Amino acid sequence: MVTKRDYRDMVAGVLLLLLGLAAAWYASENYRIGTVTRMGAGMVPLALGIMLAGLGLVVMVSGWFRKGIMPEVRVLTPICIFGSIAVFGLMIQPFGLLPAVLASTTVASLAEKEFRPLRILLSGLVLCAAAWGIFVFGIGLSIPLLSWKP
Repeated sequence: MVTKRDYRDMVAGVLLLLLGLAAAWYASENYRIGTVTRMGAGMVPLALGIMLAGLGLVVMVSGWFRKGIMPEVRVLTPICIFGSIAVFGLMIQPFGLLPAVLASTTVASLAEKEFRPLRILLSGLVLCAAAWGIFVFGIGLSIPLLSWKP
């Protein structure tokens, strides 16, 4: 269904605007801003928050003047995404990094309309390799790759 306005961009713009304003407010209230020549710890977060709010305003206003389609709202999508985060958090300690990443990838992939087992497996394996490469090999964290502590 075609709508008079692009509501997806308008909602995204509002969210970016609110997030940017919140970050700018937090930086200005909790960190020393300083001056341009002697920057404090809050100068960059404040500037980035203001830029994000400005970007949100541009996205929101451009969506107001453009036609769009009414997006399909699927409740299952955010449930699967947040569920994948919970699964990872619950599995990392007793089972290790690799099973936690594989399970998290599987739960997150349920947010898609079509179930593609080969794609899920390949994504999980690539993410396992990336997690190992970044956290274990690169940073040197002592996360067990496989563990059994039920």
